[in-house]
Amino acid sequence: MITGLDLINEVEDRLGWRQTKTLDEDLKPDSRKMVRLLNRVLKSIQRLDDWPLLRVDAEMTTVAAFQGTDYLTITNGSTTFAAGVTTDGTLLFDDTMVGRAVQIAAKDTIYRIVSIESPVSCTLNKAWIDDTITDTSSGFKIVQDQYALPEDFDRPAGGWEAFLDSHGVEPTGPDDFKKARIRRGGSLLIAEPKVFTIYGFTANNYQQVIHMDPYPENVRIYSYSYYRDHPEIDTDNDRVLLPATKLDAIIEGMLYLATRDYTDDGKVQMVMADYMRSLNSAGGSPGAAEQITQMSPNMKHKYQRRAQWGRGVRVNWGSLFDRSDRVGFP
Repeated sequence: MITGLDLINEVEDRLGWRQTKTLDEDLKPDSRKMVRLLNRVLKSIQRLDDWPLLRVDAEMTTVAAFQGTDYLTITNGSTTFAAGVTTDGTLLFDDTMVGRAVQIAAKDTIYRIVSIESPVSCTLNKAWIDDTITDTSSGFKIVQDQYALPEDFDRPAGGWEAFLDSHGVEPTGPDDFKKARIRRGGSLLIAEPKVFTIYGFTANNYQQVIHMDPYPENVRIYSYSYYRDHPEIDTDNDRVLLPATKLDAIIEGMLYLATRDYTDDGKVQMVMADYMRSLNSAGGSPGAAEQITQMSPNMKHKYQRRAQWGRGVRVNWGSLFDRSDRVGFP
């Protein structure tokens, strides 16, 4: 399996540039450009097909819902929600609860925990709109319906329909997902999830988020497979995890970008998209696509044929130009 450095040297050799000796030290501008172009081309070509070397099996574990009857305090207009210890004597809140959904006193409005202030207090994402509560009889629910996908997640293996199909959980669009919850009147339904959708990112903006409905009731392990992003090439030992039959396409893609010398990411993206369309139109050939000369008759040719056969004769011009060596006329 070829290293990224070897591939970069191959492109540099074709361009007549001085070859990069190592990626582990400070790089010169041309070498940095080669590394950037290689990583961009790899991330584009990886979407042409499902490459086994990029397939990963993973698991997601849901969190059990918590339904409490402990002493709670929340004031109208406040975002602070305070609750005592749980029934087994442990403190309620910890940092893992950030992002979880909260329903208090069976009210229709669903809140989210945005920060933990103490083991008995948290801050909600919006102010409490109902009457002030200070008792032990109202009750509350805390559930987690949002889970982060792996940072290198690119797309599901087998498509979204197959993503959690073995667990009986079906995909749906973000809009339909939200509409279904609104139709329930804001009720926090706790049960085994039946549908999921993907949208948004975690707070660090690195991981996509999967949303499940109904809100998970129990701890469950969900297995799935996905294709990861091609790892970044930034050291001498980093290898290209694509088949050898695609090396020519990778090299041609790098040359396609290098000769245009774009520094603007937007322009590079458009040029790369143009290259990928040409590569796709090649029908999966192992090398880069080569333009086939299309021949058609000009007016002089048409006058010659009409003089030979008469103006009323229909001529299949395509049959006269179906070979690259058929360029002359009698």
